[in-house]
Amino acid sequence: MPHELQNIACFEITVPTGTNIISLGHVNLNDRLIQSVYLFSSTEDVMLFSPVSGKQVSALAETGPCAIYLNLTDSDNEQFVRDYSSGNFTIYSEMDHFVSWRINRKIDWKQSFLKTIIPDKASTLNLLMYIAFENVASMVLSGNVVAEKTVNLTPDNDIQDFYLDTFFPELTDKTITGINVSNQCNGYFDLHGQNNRLENVPAHFFAIKSSKGFQIAPMKIDLKKTCYLHRSFSRESFSITLSYLP
Repeated sequence: MPHELQNIACFEITVPTGTNIISLGHVNLNDRLIQSVYLFSSTEDVMLFSPVSGKQVSALAETGPCAIYLNLTDSDNEQFVRDYSSGNFTIYSEMDHFVSWRINRKIDWKQSFLKTIIPDKASTLNLLMYIAFENVASMVLSGNVVAEKTVNLTPDNDIQDFYLDTFFPELTDKTITGINVSNQCNGYFDLHGQNNRLENVPAHFFAIKSSKGFQIAPMKIDLKKTCYLHRSFSRESFSITLSYLP
């Protein structure tokens, strides 16, 4: 089944050349039940800009021999993730070659870090880190009838924001149960729910059709604050489909 996302926080990670320890102490989620941690990378064919800084998101697979290892310590002071290779938890902008995993622990972020080994001849890497967490019990939709609406959009610029209330005005106050996109959807969703926040989630998360894909937990969304952030050189048209309870 797809990984259900209640909340997700986005952090931009700058990885310098050489051998380094990058503290995760800036992650202010110590009191949250963490579900998963992923890195996000561009590919050579699908380059994206960061929704945080506007810089290009590095294509990790094109940087040559490099190593990034995740180390996590939980709130009980147990280091339960030790040197977990980024090859397992990096999601690329057009592929699903990653390992789906569940953490289900509270993390002591001040004791957690990335260990990085980047060739001196390489460029500094700019990656995105996504941390999924829970805060409320999810709504159960068993037996509910779900409707859909699809809109087609064409970007005019590399950086362009599409606010969803413009395209889905009739879904105001509706419970949104899912997001689906076409494969050319090269950007991010910034979703503001009543009790949820999904920050700068790559649209590619919702294009993954395998069991490793992602879907939002059913929630009411503030469509005036919620937008699709196009961050790519691409000018191809794409579609966004929202599922909802009528």
